[in-house]
Amino acid sequence: MDYGLDGLISGMATSELIEQLLVFEKLPIYRYENDITETNLAKDAWRDINSRLKNLEAKLADLKLSATFNSRIASSSDEKTAAAKAGNSAAEGRYELVISRMATAHRIASDRMADSTSALGLSGNIEINGKTLEISESFSLKDIRDAINGTEDIGVSASIINDTLVLEARETGVEIDFGGGSGNILQELGLLNPENVLQEARSAELTINGIAVTSTSNTIDKAVEGLTFEIKGEGNVVIEVSRDTEKAVKALQDFVNQYNSLMSFIDSKTYYNPDSGDRGILQGDTTIMRLETRIRQLIMDSIETGGEITHLSQLGISIDRDGVMSFDTAKFEEILKEKSEDVVNFFSGAEEEMGFSGMAVRLDTYLDLLLQSNTGLIPEKIEAFDNRIKYLNDRIEEAERRVEMARERYRAQFAAMEEALAQMQQQYNWMLNQLLGLANMNIGGGRN
Repeated sequence: MDYGLDGLISGMATSELIEQLLVFEKLPIYRYENDITETNLAKDAWRDINSRLKNLEAKLADLKLSATFNSRIASSSDEKTAAAKAGNSAAEGRYELVISRMATAHRIASDRMADSTSALGLSGNIEINGKTLEISESFSLKDIRDAINGTEDIGVSASIINDTLVLEARETGVEIDFGGGSGNILQELGLLNPENVLQEARSAELTINGIAVTSTSNTIDKAVEGLTFEIKGEGNVVIEVSRDTEKAVKALQDFVNQYNSLMSFIDSKTYYNPDSGDRGILQGDTTIMRLETRIRQLIMDSIETGGEITHLSQLGISIDRDGVMSFDTAKFEEILKEKSEDVVNFFSGAEEEMGFSGMAVRLDTYLDLLLQSNTGLIPEKIEAFDNRIKYLNDRIEEAERRVEMARERYRAQFAAMEEALAQMQQQYNWMLNQLLGLANMNIGGGRN
């Protein structure tokens, strides 16, 4: 008989007693589980830091480019007449355009046909801009149009207007070149008739600051270095080219914002309140403390550039006593206009070329060492957390096996106790029955 279930003999709640006895055995499991919880929180914090550092590194990409600080912008006094785009090499200044003629595309029409769908009865070859097309007697005006438009790199677009085939050169300033053809199809169509020329191919004619310029295209990109003019009409227009500080301001503001995001997060994970005892999950982590200090040093330490700009504070960027970075855009724009080359060197100077590394370059180098997927400090840190969690889970499994062994041991002990009590109860009952039997015999003998 199994006497081990909830004290069938003793009346004790055996299962509850066993679980109470196992509380001490389970203490290591509770400690391991708490350790796993904290380790996961720390790992999550480091993963967030890893993400924020990657974002900070991304913000450095523009700061390492001289183009960010040398950007130019062009404005037009009359966008309907001409517009312009300025590259980084464009010289700041004023450009006066006097446009006497726009470039036009060669456009020519055929004679008008009875309709556009009937067979023309013409056969042979026609040549347009060096491309040969074969025409059969069954071809209609639409068929010829489709054949032209279906020929790659022919340089002509064809359309039909009022039963008339109209050809227009895809490029301005260039005449459509009609070659010979058997059956003189071009002549039959009227495409060689001078009276059917709808628009001559002409080049644009203008002056830029008094210098004559001729262009087969209305897009002029070789007249002034770094500038592309888009001619839209005839007339006078002034193009102003100035430094575009907006791109540089945005790049720096994005960097400042991401820096503050990173440092604010680190502070929220490393704080300690001596009054309440509250602390961040990374409080006391020397790695994050060294990382935070090093990043601040790389950003705020002076750089011997050989120029006048050697410190970030000269560009309107500072860090207050709470570690928050601020950006005075007006001060930066003023310095950029006055000392653009020094600003570029401060951020993007390369060691091999200039003998020093600019702020963005050296910080990017440090972040790359932190973030490299195989050897970076942070990936290794996160991997260490994963290894510890695995180790703790293994310890939990071992502890759970020990708890189960203890549970079986207690069950066996209680079962043995219940069995012993059952035997004692049986002996007691036997003795009691014997005594009762003797008593009954004595009572019966007395009556005799």
